[in-house]
Amino acid sequence: MPVGLRDARERIEDRRWFIAAYARWLREFAGEAAVMAVADHGDGAPGALDLSALEEARHWITARDADVILLLRDGQPAGFSLIRRESPSSRSVAEYYVEPDQRGRGVGRAAAMLLFDRFGGEWRTAALQRHAPAVKFWRGTVRRYTEGRHQETLVDGEVRQRFFARTALAPDLATDGAAPDGRSSGAR
Repeated sequence: MPVGLRDARERIEDRRWFIAAYARWLREFAGEAAVMAVADHGDGAPGALDLSALEEARHWITARDADVILLLRDGQPAGFSLIRRESPSSRSVAEYYVEPDQRGRGVGRAAAMLLFDRFGGEWRTAALQRHAPAVKFWRGTVRRYTEGRHQETLVDGEVRQRFFARTALAPDLATDGAAPDGRSSGAR
């Protein structure tokens, strides 16, 4: 199962996939109040996004201080990560989403490790304490990645990790982060 990364801004089909996945993320985590299906064609196709959700997704795509990265499994989008650039050497994970049918397969963990290696520097993650699966995911992922060399704090109901990437690898985005032999580069 090759896991890779791709900048969602590079291709129109990736931007479209991200916008649709962002709506799925909002439905799952923010509830139906945040997203509204306004077109039902009777063919099982999802409806359009509520304008505010569409604007929010477009904001991420055009933000100068953020990266919109697709998480790939076998070259196909399986999730996304929204990364805030706090400074040239510091980043934080603003949002992280893995499609429900891809969860528990190691895609999210392998992709997170690729992100850390790709950008290097200082990282921050956070998950609401009440969202136990996210807390478990980030605790395990960061602990494995850093071999326990990280700081964890509880602030305002968020479990936060702070750590430094091991190295700054820069795989070619055009190769989706995969090694020439098809294996994931940087996956552990």
